[in-house]
Amino acid sequence: MQKLIALGILVIVAGFALVVIGSIGSMLQAGEEHQGDVRAGGVILIGPIPIIFGSDKTMALLSVAGAVLLLLAYVVWRRG
Repeated sequence: MQKLIALGILVIVAGFALVVIGSIGSMLQAGEEHQGDVRAGGVILIGPIPIIFGSDKTMALLSVAGAVLLLLAYVVWRRG
């Protein structure tokens, strides 16, 4: 159990580090003329009801696919 807690904390710290590194990289590129197509999407689960959003259809479908993969990983982990 202690190993899982340590792993969880490590994943959270790594996530924060990636966000900080990405933000710094984005700020450094902001001075340059960089025209890019930004796309985003996500899924919010409130109980059994999914709320799916995305900037386009492709990102919404990728978000759903990611949510299904995470759900399957959770089910496999709980049975093991």
